[in-house]
Amino acid sequence: MTMARDKANDKQAMATHPGQHIHRAEDGAADFAAAPSARATPIVPSTGLAGRALTFVIAAMCFLACLFFATMISAQRTADRWTDRISTEVTIQVLPDPAKDLDAQVRQVIVIAAGVDGVTNVTDTSADDLESLLKPWLGDGMDINELPIPRLIRVGIDPFNPPDLDALAIAVGTEVPNAILDDHRFWRDRLRTGARSVAVIGGLLFALVLSVMVASVVFATRGTMSGNREVIEVLHFVGAPEHFIAAEFQRHFLVLGLRAGVLGGLAAIGVLTFLSTLLARWLDVQQATEVRILIGDFGIDTITLIGIAVIVGLVTALTALTTRATVLRYLHALQ
Repeated sequence: MTMARDKANDKQAMATHPGQHIHRAEDGAADFAAAPSARATPIVPSTGLAGRALTFVIAAMCFLACLFFATMISAQRTADRWTDRISTEVTIQVLPDPAKDLDAQVRQVIVIAAGVDGVTNVTDTSADDLESLLKPWLGDGMDINELPIPRLIRVGIDPFNPPDLDALAIAVGTEVPNAILDDHRFWRDRLRTGARSVAVIGGLLFALVLSVMVASVVFATRGTMSGNREVIEVLHFVGAPEHFIAAEFQRHFLVLGLRAGVLGGLAAIGVLTFLSTLLARWLDVQQATEVRILIGDFGIDTITLIGIAVIVGLVTALTALTTRATVLRYLHALQ
């Protein structure tokens, strides 16, 4: 009630003596801005349960964003590694035919493939190699000769000068009808599609995390302003510049966002380091290698560290800018 009467009296005085009122308001704003040490308490409280809760929320969002980034990088690297391996080699399967000599057919296919421009090497898969490939599924003690297993011929290709695979398939199929060329085109397309899908999903989750963080900052800023509403309204009424009031809130939440972002980034680095150590020490060496080939390596490298640092900076900047925009919008509504 007292504040309402004071506002009404001041409005009446401004209507009667507008020049005097403006001069007094400008002097009050200048004195307040020039002598911050005279303030008994800051505009924005430095501590509190709400501040700690917001710090936890921003740190958690930053942690999730860093993990999404690391997952996207790992998936992209795995897809590129698989695609590179597939793109540098094709296979020719020579199906067994009881009426024909399989070894002679294999030698004929090798001669045809070796004469094609762009082929770097041609290698026949030995019986021991076939046995090691089939051992995980068929077990020990099997006899390769008793099974109708096709012979595999590995054809290395030059990635900078690749051969005409369609022409090679026609040439091989003409001379050896039971030979089939597999250029792994189906798997390359599937790997690229999978990598793009992971990138899109990760990007959407990253945007969702940042949106939740921005919404949390808006609510926290409004809550802080509601708790200091009288002080803010008085400062605004006596003529304190809007950018001065907004800078007080922005400075407070900038420090809070930086602290929370660093905590989230360090937590993400710790989790990624733990996963890398788990693959290296807690699994068998061969199993760890297979897992890395399949899902990638979650180790920390320069690109990952740079990405985490950028995310921390982005979280900090978004926190500060969101706070400033919220405060300015609130102050504009008071006019």
